[in-house]
Amino acid sequence: MTHVTTEQRYTIWRMHDQGFSQVKIGQAIEKDKSVICRELKRNCDGRNGEYRYELAVKKHANRQKEKRKHIRFSDTIEESVELLLRDDYSPEQVVGVLKKENKPCVSSACPKT
Repeated sequence: MTHVTTEQRYTIWRMHDQGFSQVKIGQAIEKDKSVICRELKRNCDGRNGEYRYELAVKKHANRQKEKRKHIRFSDTIEESVELLLRDDYSPEQVVGVLKKENKPCVSSACPKT
C-alpha cells in the first residue's frame, strides 16, 4: 500500500470535477474506491465541501509537518556526547564509552533506550 501522490491528487481533482465516480477515479489511478473516498473527505474545503488540488496538497504537507517524529537524540544524550567530544574523544570512542557505561545513544551499536 502506498500513499496518494501529488499527481494522483491532481487526477482525483480533475476527474471528480468532471463528475466521474469514485470507482472510475480509483481505477484510473489504481487505488481502491475507499482511498478516493477518504482523500475527498480528508482534504476537501471545510467551508463548502469542494475538493481542490492545491488545497489537498497543502493539507497533506501540513499533516506531514505536524506529525510526531521519533527523536532519539535527547538532551541527556547530547550532553553526554558533547562532554566526551570536548575531552577529545573520537565518535567511535564516544560510542564505545556510552556502550560500556550502558548509556543510551543514537548509534545502532548502543543499547536501546
